[in-house]
Amino acid sequence: MHMLNGVPLLRIAASSLMIGAGLFLAIWAIVALKSHHTALGSMKNTSRLVTSGPFRLTRNPIYLGYMIAALGVALAANNLWTAGLAVCAAVATHLWVIKREEQFLQARFGYEFERYRRRTRPWL
Repeated sequence: MHMLNGVPLLRIAASSLMIGAGLFLAIWAIVALKSHHTALGSMKNTSRLVTSGPFRLTRNPIYLGYMIAALGVALAANNLWTAGLAVCAAVATHLWVIKREEQFLQARFGYEFERYRRRTRPWL
């Protein structure tokens, strides 16, 4: 087995790929929101329903990106507790943040959001 400072190269490669992919997804989503001139982090100021770019793949690309990156960190650290905490954070985000955001988007965009919600998964 190939190692770098006692760490398997496969684990280094996989964790680096996960961290990079997660950060790329989150940044891509932020750029998509900014390019559509809509709010980031404030539901009140949401002016458009963005369904292109990473939002074609998932309704929550920023949260998904953070989750993938956090799992990559857990893999790099070889720590199941970190992975468990990342999963718990994702569940809490889904229950207490995403549910509220989607209620707002439903009220704000109505049928347009409902169509988007039906064709696009919340995570993957």
